[in-house]
Amino acid sequence: MLLHKRITENSLCRYGTQGFFINNTIFHFGGVNEGVEFGNVTKPGVVDRLESVDIKNFATTRFDSPLNGYPPGLYYHGTVPDPEGHLFTIIGGLMHDGNDMAQPKKLRDMQSFAYARPSDSMYLMANLREGSAMPEQRWGHTLVYNSEGQIVLFGGCDLNNKAINSNIWIFDHATTSWIQKPTKGDAPSPRCMHSVVVIDDYMVVLFGKNADNSYVNDPVVALNMQTMEWSKELRLGAVPSTSSSASIDYGATNGAEALGAGATGGSSGLGGGAIAGIVIGATKAATPNTHL
Repeated sequence: MLLHKRITENSLCRYGTQGFFINNTIFHFGGVNEGVEFGNVTKPGVVDRLESVDIKNFATTRFDSPLNGYPPGLYYHGTVPDPEGHLFTIIGGLMHDGNDMAQPKKLRDMQSFAYARPSDSMYLMANLREGSAMPEQRWGHTLVYNSEGQIVLFGGCDLNNKAINSNIWIFDHATTSWIQKPTKGDAPSPRCMHSVVVIDDYMVVLFGKNADNSYVNDPVVALNMQTMEWSKELRLGAVPSTSSSASIDYGATNGAEALGAGATGGSSGLGGGAIAGIVIGATKAATPNTHL
């Protein structure tokens, strides 16, 4: 209750952004805010930078980079940090010209994407490798890292608020390219505005909106990101420690360039869910009929 009060005193109403808890700090990029400054006018707009809240003292930090500029303001976009919070990758989402909500809504193209680096308040822009496949433009999707240091994309809606499909796309930082990965098993229904939780090698998909705009009432489904098989049960071994991925270079930003001065942009909930009935232990001890 106190956390909510202290945060809202320093931040006007905001939606369409994701929060990430890393080293006692909550980070979030973008989102719609009712008090964005456009010259001498304050009105609803889209935030175009990374911000943080230190939960020990509730101090807020906005990562400004006036000389290098900013990516476009985005909301209901995909954001994913590396495990240490050194680099945030930002892909897709909704935007408005000049970050002004009064302008028509449009989708961010998937040809380019942004990085936000808190250590030096740097924003980098990169484009896909020439000839790379590319997922459809979307908003309301999710991004997570797999154990190989690649980004896994699932879900999303088009500009007409219709869920696109249940395809899985993999983004590789080293080659700056997308690959659509075939999957096995019964995939969840197409959806957006869902949540995902990573447990061991599984991406667990929960909630969301269906393609017909109804709310998802499907069973919880998990994707094994190693075998690319969908399942309604988890077969977990010992959960690896964070050191198991220490050799992965999450900070690789091949082809990324700092945003130049004069880039357009105005100044400037956490989601979650519980999973019941999951027992983490040795694979041999797993009950064959254990379902989510």
